[in-house]
Parts: sequence; C-alpha cells; structure tokens
Amino acid sequence: MAQGVSIVPNSERNNTIRCDCSFYNNNTCHITSENRELKTLSLPGKLPPELADLRYLRTDLCRNYLSGTIPMEWASMPHLTSGIEANQFSGPIPDEIGNLTNLTGHIGSNQFTGSLPSSLARLVKLEDRVSDNNFNGTIPGYIGNWSGLKKYLYASGLKGPFPDAVARLENLVEILRNVSLYGSIPSYIWTMQELRISGLLPCAGSINCTRHRFLHINCGGDKIVITNSSYETTYQPDNYKFNAATNQRFGNWGISNTGAFTDYLSEEEQFIFSTSLPLSGNAPDIYKTARRSALSLAYYAFCLENGPYNVKLHFMGIQFSDQELYSRLGRRIFDVYVQGELFLRDFNIKELANGTLKPLVKEIKSVNVSDHTLEIRLYWAGKGTTLIPKRGNYGPLISAISLCHLRAQGLQTVWFTWRRLQAATNNFAQSNKLGEGGFGSVFKYMKPISFVVGLHPSPGKSPLKLDWEARQKICLEIARGLEFLHEGSMIKMVHRDIKTTNVLLEVDFNAKISDFGLARLHEEEHTHISTKVAGTGYMAPEYALWGQLTEKADVYSFGVVAMEIVSGKSNTKQQGSADHVSLINWALTLQQKGDIMEIIDPILEGDFNSKEV
Repeated sequence: MAQGVSIVPNSERNNTIRCDCSFYNNNTCHITSENRELKTLSLPGKLPPELADLRYLRTDLCRNYLSGTIPMEWASMPHLTSGIEANQFSGPIPDEIGNLTNLTGHIGSNQFTGSLPSSLARLVKLEDRVSDNNFNGTIPGYIGNWSGLKKYLYASGLKGPFPDAVARLENLVEILRNVSLYGSIPSYIWTMQELRISGLLPCAGSINCTRHRFLHINCGGDKIVITNSSYETTYQPDNYKFNAATNQRFGNWGISNTGAFTDYLSEEEQFIFSTSLPLSGNAPDIYKTARRSALSLAYYAFCLENGPYNVKLHFMGIQFSDQELYSRLGRRIFDVYVQGELFLRDFNIKELANGTLKPLVKEIKSVNVSDHTLEIRLYWAGKGTTLIPKRGNYGPLISAISLCHLRAQGLQTVWFTWRRLQAATNNFAQSNKLGEGGFGSVFKYMKPISFVVGLHPSPGKSPLKLDWEARQKICLEIARGLEFLHEGSMIKMVHRDIKTTNVLLEVDFNAKISDFGLARLHEEEHTHISTKVAGTGYMAPEYALWGQLTEKADVYSFGVVAMEIVSGKSNTKQQGSADHVSLINWALTLQQKGDIMEIIDPILEGDFNSKEV
C-alpha cells in the first residue's frame, strides 16, 4: 500500500464481494465481483500477479489509485471484461493481454508507453477508450478488427495517417481527435453518417467602437466588482451559454469556441464549470467559475489603443479534488497562445499551483497591440486525462482575464462611496473644510503635508529627510498622476498648475496631485485658450506667451518640479532678489559646462544612483 495513503470508502457503492456458485452442479463458487464493486474506491498500490488466480473475475477497476505495470499473468483471466481506466498504470501493454478476447474496455487515462502490441488485434469486442496515454508509433491498421469500437483514440500519443481500416468501424461515432493525423482525409469519412464533426465558425463582422485601455473578464461567471483600498476593478460577465461552434461578441470583446465534448454531459456541464467549495486564502470570487472548451477557446479584445499591454491569465483547478485518491490523478494539460505566439506549453494548472482550489496567475508583459485587437487562445493538444473525476473532464479551462495598457498600468479610477466620504470628513465637519473652489466646498480626505513644506520648511523647522529613493518615488508618482489625467481616464484633462505646492505627501511619501481649480478638459481640436493664468516659474513658454495649451504644458511644469526635487532648491523662492538665478537657467549653465551633477542636493552626500538622477 502506498505510504500515507488510505482507502476512501464510497458510500454510493456496494463494497461486498460477489460470487457465482453455479459451477460443477452448484458445488463450486468463484469470485466474480460482476457488479463492479471495486470501481471508484481510490484503491492504492500495485496489482499482484496472484490476482490471476481469480480466473472468473469480471470486475471493473477504473477510477482507483493503482500503479505499476499490467501483470502478464492476467492473460489467464479469460472472463475479464471490464476496464482499468483512470489509474496510474505505466509501462508497455504485455502481448499476452491479447488473449483477453472478452475485454470490452477501457484502458484510458493511464500512463502506458510503447506501441500497441499486434496481439491486440484479437480484442474484437473492444468498444472504446484507448485515450489519455503515452503510447508511441502509428495507429495500427488492425483497429479495423475492433468492429464494436464506438469511441475513441484521442490523446493516446499515437499518430500517423488515417488508417484505411477505419472504414470498417461502422459503429464509430467519435473519431481520432488530437492524435497528430497527417495526410489526406479519405473519402469514406464523409459516408460515415453517425460520425460527429464540429462545424465552422462564422466571421466576426464589422466592429465600430471607442478605443479603450483596460479589459477584465470573469470567464464563465457573472459581473464581479473587486474593491481594494484605492480602486475598484469590474470584471465583465462571461456567462453566455454556447455550443460546440460558437462565435459571440460582447461590446469591446468577443469569444470563440470550437469542439464538442465526446461524452454525454448536461448542457450546464459542457462549457461552464463552477464550484461551491471554499477557496484557499482570500481568493476572489472570479475563481469560483471557469470557462472551458473541448478543443479551442479564444478570447478577443477589440478596440484597444495600440501599444504594449500587460496580460494576466487567472486559473484555478476547480474540477479536480484531492479528497479522493483517484481524483488526484486528474491532469488537465493544454497550451496557451497570446497574439499567435506560444506562451504556455503543456500547461498544468494543478501542478504549477501546487494543488487544487489554489489561484494561479500567469502574466505576460509588453504584449504588442498594433491593429487594436488582442487574441488569447487556449488549445487542447490531446494531453492529460479525459475521464477523471468523470468522463468529459479535459481541454482548456480559465477563470478570468485581465489586460492593461502599460502606460495606464496602476492608474485605475478611484471610486469613493458616499459613506466613505462622510467618514473621511467627519460628516463634512466645518473643521475639515479647507475652503471654496470652482466646483464647490473643499474638504480634507487624508492627512498629508505639502511637499514644499517638507522640502522648504518655514524658519525654525527642519526639512524632511528625503533620501534618493524617496525622491525618485515622489517623481514617479507625480508622473503617474499626470499620465492618468492625460491618457488614463475617460475624460482627458490638463492640470495647468503643476508645482511643488500642489504636491501632497502622505506619511510614507506617497505623492498626490492636488488643486484642480485651473484644470481644463483636453480637446485636441482646441489647443489655444484666451484666458491665461499669471506667469510662474513652472509655466511652459508656449502657454505663457501664446496661450497654447496641450498636455505638454503639464510635462514642462513637471520637469521643473523634478529639478526642484533633485536639487533641493526652489525655483520661485529667490525671485525678486538681486542675485536670483532661475533654477532652469542654472541647470542649463551647469549642463553646458559639463557639471550637471552639481545640481544634486548636497544633503544626499553622494548617496544616489547617478543614472537614475
């Protein structure tokens, strides 16, 4: 018995041994177990050769945890009819098994290797399931002898051209899928009226839409909103019921499915799977459902702004359970392509997640979108098991998809409920009111300090001790804020008043842009405005002189702020004094002399990364 493994009783099964006592005038009994009592018991260990002493055994050993090779002594069990599928038997099939001429099936979902022995040509009663193994070589021509074969040789490891012998398999309803067939399709295939063949997908049609940079899909489930401390992410629903050949579009994304499951599943089980079991850790609800396919499942994101995207694919093994031993043998293996390029080969969710019901995220960065469309395709290449914990469990499966333009990464829209605003302002208390702005009353949401106060404190107070890491972080967060205003939100705007006094710092030096009193919507066809603000040391020349307003005005102002952060000096503090020199002109002079590093704040005492500076 395997170490640490115990038999799991199945309350739904009759676990008694049955005997046939009709031999020799009802004087002799032989164990038969003819009602399949040894099925689905998670029996561990190896089969002893002595089992062959039970010459009249007919039992079904499928869905257990049995391992090792098939004993050649089994050839002396002529009454054995049922199968051994869904175990972990390995090695080649002995030639002697060809003597079991009453065998009807099944040997699928094991780990057999080698080629099929020629002696199997005598198994004329074999009905189905040589699938899910690691055989090699070509499909033998003698399968034409298996006149009772109904289905199927897929995912067996065998390959080769279409055997002519298939023409003799009149009962065949599921054919040799995912077995690396090559060559021409024989004409007799089209005369096999019972054979199931997938249909072709229709074209997607024309697409008219507004460009976007984000997409989140809850595969196989309803709409879900996930909230963290600063923003909300809305996963669009993907609960549409479709068939073996479906092409459906939902606004700015679509889905395509090809392939029918070869087992008779209910409509609900076909393409969407869900679980009510508790998930590990704090896994969000997007992992409670999954979309799956029998062959090929593709998601398309339309109307994207071109550029590089980060793509996150969310997986969880929700169809296999570790509670029963035989179920642990389940292997869902498939390939993943992104923009036509192979991203994951022989992808096994359970193996990489170290178990079932554990979330797994695979991320691919800088995926290029050049035609406003991104394709994610999951494809079953005929590997893994197909009937654990029951028939029909194979093919690609995915829980959720997230993609985000790199320029907008981390720039999610922040939403606040009315209740949160009440709590943050102490029910809009007058003590938290800062003043009146162009859009109404302004209240305090946080306890930050102005960056300029920290960098240039009033007399008698010490400045903040900002090392280079903190200064770089502040610069990057200001840049991200501006990127969101210019490109990341649905409504693009220009701030018009970026300066150090409008940068607020939280306790851990998280920088926030404030004071939007001068902000204007950015309209590409209106780049000039007639009203200008009073000139400051942060204002772009084209805006100050001619009123030309684009997002570049904010970028210029940001450059001045970045220079102040690096140098520790103010661009406006000394204006009006006789010896005042503009920080910009000073930096330009240093650059022309080759001494640009002298601009760095001496407080840093040389502790900085010069390339980052």
